[in-house]
Amino acid sequence: MNPLISRRPILRQKLATVTAALTFANAMHIQSIPMWVGSSNNYAYLVKDDKSNDAVIIDPANPPEVTPVLKKAIDGGEINLTAIVNTHHHWDHAGGNKKLLNELGLPKLTIFGGKDCEGVTKTPGDGESFKIGSIAVKALYTPCHTQDSICWFMQDGEQKVVFTGDTLFHSGCGKFFEGTAEEMHKALNKTLAALPDDTVVFPGHEYTKSNVKFAASVLQNEAILKLQKFAENNKETQGKFTIGDEKKHNVFMRVDDPEILKVTGEQEPVAVMAKLREMKNNFNAREIICLLGNDYGPGASIVIANLSSIIVSPPRQHPPAKPLHCTVNTHNTIYTLRKPREDARRINSIMPAKRKPPAASSTSHDPPRPRASKLAKEHNISAHEEREIREAFSLFAEPVRGGPKEGVMPTSDVRSALVALGIPPSSRAEQAEFVEILDPEGEGFVEYEPFFAVCALKYHQRESSAGGEERRREVDEAFRLFTGDGGRGMITMADLKRVAGVLREDVKEEVLRDMILEANGGAGVGRGVKREEFEEVMRRAGVWR
Repeated sequence: MNPLISRRPILRQKLATVTAALTFANAMHIQSIPMWVGSSNNYAYLVKDDKSNDAVIIDPANPPEVTPVLKKAIDGGEINLTAIVNTHHHWDHAGGNKKLLNELGLPKLTIFGGKDCEGVTKTPGDGESFKIGSIAVKALYTPCHTQDSICWFMQDGEQKVVFTGDTLFHSGCGKFFEGTAEEMHKALNKTLAALPDDTVVFPGHEYTKSNVKFAASVLQNEAILKLQKFAENNKETQGKFTIGDEKKHNVFMRVDDPEILKVTGEQEPVAVMAKLREMKNNFNAREIICLLGNDYGPGASIVIANLSSIIVSPPRQHPPAKPLHCTVNTHNTIYTLRKPREDARRINSIMPAKRKPPAASSTSHDPPRPRASKLAKEHNISAHEEREIREAFSLFAEPVRGGPKEGVMPTSDVRSALVALGIPPSSRAEQAEFVEILDPEGEGFVEYEPFFAVCALKYHQRESSAGGEERRREVDEAFRLFTGDGGRGMITMADLKRVAGVLREDVKEEVLRDMILEANGGAGVGRGVKREEFEEVMRRAGVWR
């Protein structure tokens, strides 16, 4: 070392600062991309090697929110996108792969992930590594939430991070959808706990606030209280804590803590893990607000704090019971708040007003064909399918004062709504996956937009199934009956007249004009009817779903 520097502590400190700054400038850069904020609160992550500009995108499940970020970076020469990386196959992590590649014009891009991830092209072995420029990437198998769950450990010099998907959250962990407590114990307390303590954690969702509420109900230590305060004051917590921090404030990584053993009543680590997960699944630390408005009177409400659930039931329907807090009389209807009973209705968060039947239509005529909304276009579904989804949601939805305008649907009604749309969950596992995505904090209700996204996914799955192929062939054949064999892409006025003549139907030209305008949304008689518009007319008529 230069003798002058060695004798001058201030100069030495400045040199160290400059060196660190230069080192950081060449380190990996991580950009968080929040998705579905306010519902499932997912994160996609853009990881870039600043030396080479090589980059990967992790879990880009919602292209409408991810594509603009990537296009701007690619067009500006800021990144060279080399791959998609998935943490597991659930649609809110891997479901946007193909659409994203199409929108970016990169259909051959490598997709790293488990074997069940959408469009996956490479599934590395456990512990297998690859490079993003100078960044070393290692796949860590962590099966439990799903059997193909992979956490991705990355290192560039002294900078170390891990992307944990739905395996590890700040102060929490994912549900055991496809695995066991033993597998989650291994994933958290052996595989991830073995990483250096200064490894920064980037989870797949923003669940910290609800997770730490549960943690505080199980264990009160300084680290948990500190995290709770941080979560209350920060909307985003990803990348702010390390594996070392998780060992302090994550109860699922403290299965040998004496206090947790006492609370769970278990001694063996796997049994403790199982009990903690069971407790978390049933936990609800929010204040419970009963809104007894609309049908029951103007704005009567009660707030009861720190209860996991309450029962609201009219006395005439159930035997009298000792009130838990009080009895409310609103608009001549008495509701008693009392201890849980199996024969009463459990309300997990909000008691909305009574459901009202839809008002009778004032006309027998079909309304004009609606145009697809921005939401429908983002999910690539038709206006008719959008209307179906909205009607199904409204059938089960209940209004909430101060809540979303569409109201909320009880989580217990999700399956019924999907069945009504003809797109039921394919299995109990898929239904559980949807519930986890739609109601991640177990609040007992679902909002419209995430429900819409699930329905759109199911519609697309139906389209790509064998039945969808058969229907497309039928639509094509029917369309050609109108257009003839000329291969034209439109049904014209002349086509309708010809078909009417073949069927020996005397149809006035005015009626034929109205038919075309109804089908093409008023785009003009001369424009004709496109094939997709024809299919929608047939679907609306009940010929095809």
